[in-house]
Amino acid sequence: MPTLLANHEYWINFHVLILHLLKYFKSTVNEETISKESMKTYYKGTLRVLLVMLHDWPDFLSEFSYAFCEEIPDKFIQVRNIILAAFPRNMRPPDPFSVQHLDLIEEFKMMPQFYYPYFENKVYSLTFHTDIMLYLTSKSEEVFKSICNKLIVFENNHCNIDTSVVNVFTLAVPWLLYEKYYQT
Repeated sequence: MPTLLANHEYWINFHVLILHLLKYFKSTVNEETISKESMKTYYKGTLRVLLVMLHDWPDFLSEFSYAFCEEIPDKFIQVRNIILAAFPRNMRPPDPFSVQHLDLIEEFKMMPQFYYPYFENKVYSLTFHTDIMLYLTSKSEEVFKSICNKLIVFENNHCNIDTSVVNVFTLAVPWLLYEKYYQT
């Protein structure tokens, strides 16, 4: 692990390994298998690896966090929290209580580095781009309902939230705002 993560050019390869680990969980974990001792041991080992990575290579986890969160099963909240707790070493988390206006925090003006394949394609294919920008300018209730409807999937007379679309949405809003206010 240190050899792969010491050099930034190998991060994409290690990212694929972690994705396969998470995809394995997603495909095998259900109500029956989650209580098996072998699965518990596998889960604890995964937590330990992620905690080591959070301590030693937080840049890696923060850069690939969106891709990882796509593959984490819903019940694995601890795994998701470990990945989302990562932030780059050269960044100090801003203290929102130290300033009166959040606009004054310099870190808010920087776009984080992240790897999320096909992110822009997803944003534009779901027409989030136009909907979000329209809502931010008009505050229209119809546009808000349209956005909410894109986050919901109806299956077998049940209403579920599409976590993949929610992940795209949560990254699209700050990305589009950054483009609008700081790129122009």
